[in-house]
This record gives sequence, C-alpha cells and structure tokens, in this order.
Amino acid sequence: LFFGAWDDVMGSQLWVSDGTEDGTRIPTVIDPGGGTFYIEGGAILFPWGDQVVFSANDGVHGFEPWHSDGSEAGTVLLKDVHPDLPGSYAGEVVPWNGGLLFSADDGEHGQELWTTDGTPENTSLLVDINPGPDFGEPAYLTRLGNEVFFAAITSGNGSELFKTDGTAPGTVMVRDLVVGSGSSWPAHLVAAGTNLFFTAGVDLNDVELYRSDGTESGTFRVKDINPGPDGSGPSGLVALGDRVFFSADDGKHGREPWVSDGTADGTIMLADLVTGPGGSMTVYDRAVAAMPGGPVVFPAYTIDQGYELWATDGTPAGTRRITEIGPGILGCNPDRLKVIGSRLYFAAADSVAGLEPWALDLTDVDADGVLDIMDDCANTVAGAEVDPFGCPLPIPGDFDRDGDVGTDDLAAFVDCAAGPAAPLEAGCEAADLDGDADGDAADFARFQRCFSGDNLPATPGCAD
Repeated sequence: LFFGAWDDVMGSQLWVSDGTEDGTRIPTVIDPGGGTFYIEGGAILFPWGDQVVFSANDGVHGFEPWHSDGSEAGTVLLKDVHPDLPGSYAGEVVPWNGGLLFSADDGEHGQELWTTDGTPENTSLLVDINPGPDFGEPAYLTRLGNEVFFAAITSGNGSELFKTDGTAPGTVMVRDLVVGSGSSWPAHLVAAGTNLFFTAGVDLNDVELYRSDGTESGTFRVKDINPGPDGSGPSGLVALGDRVFFSADDGKHGREPWVSDGTADGTIMLADLVTGPGGSMTVYDRAVAAMPGGPVVFPAYTIDQGYELWATDGTPAGTRRITEIGPGILGCNPDRLKVIGSRLYFAAADSVAGLEPWALDLTDVDADGVLDIMDDCANTVAGAEVDPFGCPLPIPGDFDRDGDVGTDDLAAFVDCAAGPAAPLEAGCEAADLDGDADGDAADFARFQRCFSGDNLPATPGCAD
C-alpha cells in the first residue's frame, strides 16, 4: 500500500506499508525539506503494475513525474520534463501498452499528452493538442478497449471529448458537442462494458450524463434527468458491470443514487433515501466497486441513521444499508473509500474512538455475486440464480432453498409424497410441483426434470 503522509520530522513524503507497523516506512526521502507533495499528508498516486506513479518535488527539479516499487533504489525520477522550476506538474496517468500516458507541461507546449515506457530516454511529448504554449489540459484519461479517452481543450473547439490510440495521428476529437469554440466540459470519464460514460453539458450549469462508443454518432446525451437549464449534475461515476452508478439531482428528489445502462429507459433512480427535494448524497460523495462487476458501495444519508455505507447491485431492491457504525442519527460519515483485495478501507467516526480508519469484509463465500454482508442466504450453491438478497430464485423441488435439487431434496420429497389426491402434511407443500395439492407420480416426474445433483445449480424453469 502506497500513500502520502506528513509527520513532524520528515514533513510530506511517500510512504509504503504491508499492513504492519514495522512494515510501514518511507522508501526514500525525496525532498529532505519535507515538501515532496503539494499538501501535508496528501498525494495523488496512480497504480502501474506493482509500482505507483506520482508527481513529486525533490527540492531541485520542481514537481516532476516519479515512480516507485516501494524500495529505495526503485523510487526514482522518471524524467525532468520541465528543466526549470516549478516543474512540469505531471499528472493524469493511465497505463498504456506496458508504459504510460500522462499529462505534463515542458514549458514550451503547455500541459499536453506525453508517453513513456518508464525510461527517461523514451519519455516524450505524444501530441501538442492545443498548438503552441497554450494548454491542451488532457484530463480524466480513461482506457476503453484499445484506446484512451480524455477531455482536452483546443482554441477552435473549447473543451471536448478526445481519444488516442497512442500515436499522434490517432489522437482525435470524438465529437464537438458544443459546436464551435464553446465547451461541453467532459468530466468524470468511466469505462463500463463497451461504452464510455461521462458528464457534459451545453454550459457548466446544464450538466447531464453522456455516453460514447468512440464514434461521433455514438456520442450523445443519455437522458435529460433534470429538464431545463440547471441539469442533474451527475457525480461519483463508477462502473457497475456494463452499467454506471452515479448520484444525480432530478430537480424533484434531491441528489440520490442512480444507475444507467446507456439508454434513457435504463437510466433510473435507485432509491429516494431522503423523501422530497433534500437528497441523501452530495457531489463530493464517492462510490467504489466492491468487486469487478459490482456491487457498488457508497456513502448516503438518511434521517434516521445519518451518513452510513450503502451498497447496490444496480436494482432498487438490491440497494441496502450495510453499516450502522455511528450512533443514531449522527451516522459515521464514511469517507475515502478504497478497496484492496477483499476489504474496503475507509475513514469513519463512532461514539467511542472518533474518526479512525475502518475495514469492511467484502467476501462472497458462496460466489453468488452478493456480498456476505448483504446475503440473507449464505449457503447458496455457486452459480445459482439469486435475488438481490442472495437467496436462490424459487426452483421446483429445492426443499432446502440452496439453489440445487439434490439428494437432500430427494429425501425430503420421498418423506412428503403421499400419493394421488392424498393431502400433504404441514411443511410438505413444496412436494406439490404441479399445483393439485398432492405429492404423487406427476409431481415426481417434474422433480426428476429439475434434479441437478448436489452442489450443481438448478434452473428456475426446469419443471416446465
């Protein structure tokens, strides 16, 4: 785990930790004066394989791109892109073809797109998007398939959506959403499935959700969530499988959790957690995906429990509160959510310790796609079709409701079956597979069609 931190002795430095006190250390002192990062105790670190890339100041070169593998020898300046102070202010890093794409200002071309393979000699300007010293300001670099999408500024088109294939000729504007020198200000880019989701608007007040498949015709507004001049201001976009989770304000319910599959009809509010225009979320709330494909964990406020953690599988029924850390209406104010392995780390406050780091187990033991902390049926057979609460969908013959129709279910059927027209005993209603209130050969025929064997998922429509 890499992070930036400040102490009274070393000031602001890069730290690395293996999760133990002895294994938490400074790999190397980048700036003996303690000014490695912009702010005390903070840094923006970009993962790159088993390393991190970051902008740091060693007191000599100004803020330049560095990378670290956690060792002293492996924490090095990538390149002095801007030889004079205050440095190139490198940022917006994305891994690309074994190397990196990033933004930097060399003092001649403004903030533009650069490429590197991790060596100084092969670190160079990729393209001067806004020619001359004016900034192109590449931002929100996001990989989708074999291309990287980003927002950038040109003097003729303003701020619009761009993409690159890693070459200068292959770096192009996707669509001029606000034709001419006006700007649509693309932001919050997220890749989900085969589409890119982002926010944009005809002006900064009318921001809505957009999507792109990388073509001009395939780049458009998904839905006018808040019709009129104000926009819904989507924020906190996170991929949820091939959909996107976000918060938005439709002008009626306040800022609440939403999900979109890229179509207007498939863009819905997940829950009105605070009834009326108040809203349960803010533009600053950030969600995280608990695992690839979901669910998404996010902070939200309710009148009864205050700010706590919630999770969603992208359906209204599957949107549930998962913590109750803070006392009563105060909540715990969860913040700085980060998933590492099968744990969610976050800052939260309770009535005893105050604001401290917390960890939440995100395991899914029965591999049904529902986290154990949300799972009402923890022993479901892997691969079974489940509802938002982790319970198998009703299957004819599944007496123990574990998702298979196996030997235990066969024994239960035999114990319950009483023959044609014979009434079933209390608790044996599941043996009536054909709806005629008995358990006979006709029911057993349906049972046989559904029999999957132990620990093998059965199909809900197997008896049809």
